[in-house]
Amino acid sequence: MVGKWGLGAPFTSGLPNRQGFDYFYGYICQRQDHTYYNGHLWENEDRVALSNKIVAPDTVLPKTADLLNPKTYEPFQQKDYGPDFLVKAALNFIDKNKDKPFFLYYPTPLPHVSLQAPQRLVDYYHKKFGDEKPFRGGSYFPCRYPRATYAAMITLLDEQVGQIVQQLKKNGLYENTIIMFCSDNGPTYNGGVDPVYFNSAGPFNETFGWGKGFLKEGGIRIPFIVQWPRKVKGGSTSEHVSATIDMMPTFCEMLNTKTPANVDGISMLPEILGNNARQKSTIIYILSFPKAVASKRCAWAIGRRYACNL
Repeated sequence: MVGKWGLGAPFTSGLPNRQGFDYFYGYICQRQDHTYYNGHLWENEDRVALSNKIVAPDTVLPKTADLLNPKTYEPFQQKDYGPDFLVKAALNFIDKNKDKPFFLYYPTPLPHVSLQAPQRLVDYYHKKFGDEKPFRGGSYFPCRYPRATYAAMITLLDEQVGQIVQQLKKNGLYENTIIMFCSDNGPTYNGGVDPVYFNSAGPFNETFGWGKGFLKEGGIRIPFIVQWPRKVKGGSTSEHVSATIDMMPTFCEMLNTKTPANVDGISMLPEILGNNARQKSTIIYILSFPKAVASKRCAWAIGRRYACNL
């Protein structure tokens, strides 16, 4: 695993290496990756120092600050940019394991706020978008060109996916590798991000109360892309309703391995391969109760999917 891990603090049982991963490089703390110029990363259970100073993510520029001067934002653009180290670790892992089957989980923090990106990409989008209102800071770092920086971070993510694909091709692995890409939630609306400008949720509302952190379509409908040469037809789409709890059963069926009994979800493999006959049994139960009746509890129905609206 290379990237962001938010399920356990350092030196606890929740560490990736104590949860089944043979190798880990990246961020352990969920809070730590709210800056891309952090003071350190982790390799397995060893701390890897970076050449950056620690700056509180909730820093707000004072009222006397010149918000239009790019130099005002220099404290938030330092030397060692975290995602550069992550992709290098992923490419190195592929090189070291090219002669045997491997599984690489790459949960990149991009494009999570704070808004920080390589200057070359920010300049590119600043030229395209023109001038814009700065983000003074608050819950995340200040940013002179928030729209340009957000677009730059997404472009950088695209570049890194391309680097991984090229590494697979260089080692002759691409035609025999399954690549899956998905998000973990819908678009955010804070930290200077302008989801309405980008139409980030497509046909759904992406503003506060509708996007990330909320159980509306804009908050939970996410991209899911599968690249599997000679198995998945290019350009094909699916209406199948699934969730990340289905990933382990899917992997188990791919490997012809029995799914553990305590794992929720079902395999998406038939749907991925274009054989969706088995998926017709999927049922979604939407349970709605008045708050007075269900303020502290949620009834569960017998079925594979559950949603509770209180």
